Amino acid sequence: MSSGSSSALSIPRLRWQYTLGLAAIGLVLLIGAAVIYSVRVGQDDLSRSIALVHGQQTLLQRAAKAALVLRDTSDRATRTHYLEELDATLTRLDAQHDQLRNDAGNGRAVHRLYVELEPGYRATLEHAEAIQKSLARAGPEDATNIDVYVQQLLTREPALTAALDGIITQYRADAHARVVRVRAIEYGLVAAILLVLVLEGLLVFGPTLRRLQVYVGDMIRAREAVRESEERFRRLSEAAFEGIAIHRAGQLLDANQSLATIFGYELTVLVKKDLRELLSPAFHDKILTASGNATSAPYEAVGVRKDGALFPIEVISRVIPYGGNTVQVATIRDISDRKRVEVALRRAKEAAESSNRAKSEFLANMSHEIRTPMNAVIGMTQLLRETKLGREQREFVDTIRTSGEALLIIINDILDFSKIESGKMELEARPFLLHACVEEVLDLFAAKSLDKEIELAFFSEEGTPKAVLGDPTRLRQILVNLVGNALKFTEKGEITVSVESATDEHGLWLHFAVSDTGIGIPPERLNKLFEQFSQVDASTTRKYGGTGLGLAICKHLAELMGGHIWVESEVGVGSSFHFVINVGEVEDPAVVERADAQRKLANVALLRDKRVLIVEDNPTIRQLIMQLSRRWGMLASSVASAELAMQCLTEDRPFDIALLSAHLAETDGINLARRIRDTQQLATLPLIMLTAPGDAKIREEARELRAHCLTKPIKQEQLYDALLRAHEDLNAPAVARVETVFDTSVSERTPLRILLAEDNIVNQRVAVAILGRLGYKADIAGNGLEAVRALEDQDYNLILMDMQMPEMDGLEATRRIRATISPLRQPYIIAMTANAMESDRRACLAAGMDDYIAKPVRVNALVEALKRLEHEAPKAGRNIGV
Repeated sequence: MSSGSSSALSIPRLRWQYTLGLAAIGLVLLIGAAVIYSVRVGQDDLSRSIALVHGQQTLLQRAAKAALVLRDTSDRATRTHYLEELDATLTRLDAQHDQLRNDAGNGRAVHRLYVELEPGYRATLEHAEAIQKSLARAGPEDATNIDVYVQQLLTREPALTAALDGIITQYRADAHARVVRVRAIEYGLVAAILLVLVLEGLLVFGPTLRRLQVYVGDMIRAREAVRESEERFRRLSEAAFEGIAIHRAGQLLDANQSLATIFGYELTVLVKKDLRELLSPAFHDKILTASGNATSAPYEAVGVRKDGALFPIEVISRVIPYGGNTVQVATIRDISDRKRVEVALRRAKEAAESSNRAKSEFLANMSHEIRTPMNAVIGMTQLLRETKLGREQREFVDTIRTSGEALLIIINDILDFSKIESGKMELEARPFLLHACVEEVLDLFAAKSLDKEIELAFFSEEGTPKAVLGDPTRLRQILVNLVGNALKFTEKGEITVSVESATDEHGLWLHFAVSDTGIGIPPERLNKLFEQFSQVDASTTRKYGGTGLGLAICKHLAELMGGHIWVESEVGVGSSFHFVINVGEVEDPAVVERADAQRKLANVALLRDKRVLIVEDNPTIRQLIMQLSRRWGMLASSVASAELAMQCLTEDRPFDIALLSAHLAETDGINLARRIRDTQQLATLPLIMLTAPGDAKIREEARELRAHCLTKPIKQEQLYDALLRAHEDLNAPAVARVETVFDTSVSERTPLRILLAEDNIVNQRVAVAILGRLGYKADIAGNGLEAVRALEDQDYNLILMDMQMPEMDGLEATRRIRATISPLRQPYIIAMTANAMESDRRACLAAGMDDYIAKPVRVNALVEALKRLEHEAPKAGRNIGV
């Protein structure tokens, strides 16, 4: 249909418009009739009022006549008769007068005339009543009074009659005005009806006639279009690559040339055949089952060419009207080429999957080979940390441990990138200390920042939770990348890490910012910053190194944690990398805090209201220490030089503690400490010296001056601990307490016979030593086969099973144990392996293991696994009775 079809005739719409016009006319007539009826009712009221006024005039005349007769007659009977007539006349006169005067239909002019009439009317009534009373007494004086009253009555009667004539005249004028109004309303009604009719003609019948004209034209054009469409369809069907068959119950009615070509027939021969002759017998019923108006889903079938060759086809069927009846239309396509392509794609897919499996196996082996020596580094560091060490030695050990863990994370970057590419990156969710996670990152870069004389600082905004639920490893990985980049591209100044929190309907959000005073990034390079294998420019790679994967991984990790990452930068001023992540809330942060942190938090009252002086020339570090100390209730003051420090310390109100930077612009902190000790009033003032890692000489001199040492970068717990030590015991020896993570109560509660299945000798030593610190002894099996044989000879409650071992791996050994060992002797099996991917964990559990620990083994993770064993082993029917 042409574009004018939008104006085509609409019978329902026309009916509605016509009805609306009639309704408008009816409404106008109804309103006019109501108004005319109201006016006519008023006219009737006026007529009755005029008749009553005439009656008033007659009654006044009758009253005057009765008064004259009563004055002139002395006959008792006549007097009695006219007295009664006078009384009746006055009664009717008064009643009609009140009715006329109070009629609501009176106009303002009539009402005014009645007001003017009222005094004379009342006087006339009074004269008539006086005549009645005088006649009733009938004394000589009364006869005289009667003459007076009759004379007054006769005098007022003409005036009243004239006034009533005026009222009648006004009534008639009002009646005439009403007649004029009725005529105006009638003319208005006629005009309104004519207007409605005109509008009906203009707005309804005129457009309807035009639409009717368009509609007729459209119908003519539509018929032409149908004929053209049929011809065009015929041409298209002849040119189509698909075969088109129109059939009824299988008998072909029409077909196109493509169908004849597909099956190898002449078109004139093909249209005489049954469609079922063109299909394999297995599909005869299916080609006839199409029904309804819906198009059937494409399905594959087997066609039969003229020469009898079979070939794959795709069929779509639909029922359509055709020649006054319904027929089926089948679209048939030769899919031989597609089938060949599908075979080739399937083979290519199998080859790609084989290559991907090889890549995954390579990555798994690489992860295993890297984690195996790292297990020894981290495990032995944990054991060394349990020995009696000085504070400096303990800091070195902690740095080795955190460096080893960071090295493991950095090595995992390439593995992580591969996981991200394949969509296999998975996050864990566990509670962790937020500030400890950040401070461990800063520890990694403390020595390098000292070499470059760059300050590192960490700010935690007020209200930020201490413990959150999330993936600390991946968070640490992002921070290591960002802080490492900041240190790489910063030659002087400072690097700060800050975190703040906010909550909304999606949970708890952490906003981190890593800011530096480095070289900055040009605006035109910002959009490429987070792309893989990309750096600001080629000279950056040559000067600073790097693969260009770090920021790309940070971007993916931030997005995996529900957030995003961005950067703000100015060339020559510095850069600030921001990222937000979504984490869970921890109901009781004390559960995840270390034992010493819990003890320190319990002593927070000891520092409240204590005055502390901070002597530091770097404003960022000074602000950080001020913020932390005030958070603990201390009264903090700060200065930037030794001279200002001495002025503050010698004031009348003394300080309780002083924190001195070892490196000040004018002099070093050691000289300032000597001046303080040489001042008599400050000789016992507790001092804390802020030093850098490796300042052994300064630390020794500080101890001689009875000053506690605190290593930069400043960490919240270490600062808290130093302030407590300075307050509680100035002369305490500078040997740190052994902070054990080994829970020997586990072995006391649950004594176990343990078998360690591990082929690496170094890892055997690490595991045996860790178990020994927990109070356990372990037998060793060098591979899975030895573990199976050992269990045949002796019962074990627990097997720590590696995955990759010679002769028999841990998975096969576990399956063999579960299949051959009696249920009453089944041990609890924990995977302890360097195969650290999630797929490895699932494989271990599927093989029959009860728990899983990834290498490098953390003591806390092993202790938690042993605690789970206490509860889970009896439920699983495992043998844990010694």
